[in-house]
Amino acid sequence: MSEIGIFYGSFTGTTEDVARRIATKVGVPEEEVREVSQLTDELVSDYNVLIFGTATWGSGEAHDDWYDGLG
Repeated sequence: MSEIGIFYGSFTGTTEDVARRIATKVGVPEEEVREVSQLTDELVSDYNVLIFGTATWGSGEAHDDWYDGLG
């Protein structure tokens, strides 16, 4: 398992694309890039560094999955 976990929420795929590009640049394996809907306390504790990415919509609302993922 990588020391870095990347979690994203994406409406149109752009934030996912950016998350995967960041992963490539910093050497994070593909399997460590996940949708925020997969976020759990156990999973978070496996990493030393977390990178979160979210799209915004409308008046700056976060992606819907973030409400569940961080709730």
